[in-house]
Amino acid sequence: MEENKAENDAREENKAENSAVGTRLGDLLVQKGIENVETAPYEARIKYLEQENKNLEQKNKDISEKLASLKAVMEQKNDVLSEELAHQKSLIQKMEQEKIGAADSLFKRAVQELKEENYIDAMGMLQAHMIYEPENTKAMINLAVAYAELDYHDRAKKMLHNVLEHDPDNETAKKNLAILNEDQV
Repeated sequence: MEENKAENDAREENKAENSAVGTRLGDLLVQKGIENVETAPYEARIKYLEQENKNLEQKNKDISEKLASLKAVMEQKNDVLSEELAHQKSLIQKMEQEKIGAADSLFKRAVQELKEENYIDAMGMLQAHMIYEPENTKAMINLAVAYAELDYHDRAKKMLHNVLEHDPDNETAKKNLAILNEDQV
């Protein structure tokens, strides 16, 4: 029986030794009720650092979650802003089309006023049209005609020279300029 007890004690010690595999010396000493005076401050520091590491891991997790939340909010705001930008672009395009329509309407009315010899009205409409389309040579030539008919010959010549700067081969501008030069001789 004493042999069995000795065997059991040996097995218990063996189990205790095997369960100690991977355990730090300081932990084993504490389990045995022995405190190592030399390693105690280091063990305390290790425990403190382990706790700090856990705290930092939790803070890191919290920050990651907040960043993910902020990213989702920013993506949502980006989507809203993209939609608003697309809407604004469509409004600008619509306004530009309306502007072109207004410019065309002004030009057609101005030509009609020229035909009806309402030169002052034609001049005003053509000047307004030129705001929308400053390089429209047809409008410049018609404005030069209105100027000439209202005896603003210098303005008419300047306008025709402007046409020829943009389009040096414009025969209508050349003819009208020649007529103005003949009238002044």
